[in-house]
Amino acid sequence: VQVGSCLILLVNDLGEFYALQGLCGHQNLPLTGSKVWQGVLDCPWHHFQYDLRTGENLYPKRIYPLNALPKLREQISSLRTYPVQIVDG
Repeated sequence: VQVGSCLILLVNDLGEFYALQGLCGHQNLPLTGSKVWQGVLDCPWHHFQYDLRTGENLYPKRIYPLNALPKLREQISSLRTYPVQIVDG
């Protein structure tokens, strides 16, 4: 959804709802169409992965040595997360 100038991605993962920044930190591309499984959001463009609960980058951050790939460090910021409240179902 668009909220002002901000794109927000709403996710329902097995009945748990999450709201995250709608653009991937890698190349600022929309996360619309991402795959979700076991609490992980997988970007449809380059498969950067994020924890739905915290927005933390899981891949490639946990795989590649960031000190060896300084450019990668700039691209793996966490996604901003937003509180979700369900009202009247």
